[in-house]
Amino acid sequence: MRKRSIKVGVCLIILILIGLYILVKSNPPLVSNGLTSNPNDNTYGIVEVQNVGFVDIVLKQVLVNESEEPKKVDLGVSRSNHLVLGGELDSDPNITFHAINELKIKPALSPAELKKLVANNDREVIRNYGIRIQHDNPIRQITVKYNYFMIPFTFRKDVSLQE
Repeated sequence: MRKRSIKVGVCLIILILIGLYILVKSNPPLVSNGLTSNPNDNTYGIVEVQNVGFVDIVLKQVLVNESEEPKKVDLGVSRSNHLVLGGELDSDPNITFHAINELKIKPALSPAELKKLVANNDREVIRNYGIRIQHDNPIRQITVKYNYFMIPFTFRKDVSLQE
């Protein structure tokens, strides 16, 4: 009887883990709500990204046009309400750029948390993220490989910076 209950318990744990894996894989946590590009230079762009999950995202690799290594790629973080989009980012003291594997992308803050940060004038907590890319050729697609719950994911965004 004891062996049977152990087998049932192990089977239940395996089924729960498989269910969690399917749930996580069917709801990718990395989303993008914005894009900045230069109409005169389609080899440069910034994609705003957000973690809509519950745990940190670990960026592994960024590719352009399906399989090309970009000339340069940075993870931009903002400690103010200024999104990591648009121009003049390098001159904003609340926005810094890092190697993509230097920082994890934290889950998005709730409106109440954001309101509290604004009220307290808090400039320590990261509020917004963006991936800045420079490449030798026109950028048509950005591919971001990342881990979430130690599960590998791939995020693709057609950016059409060409025209």
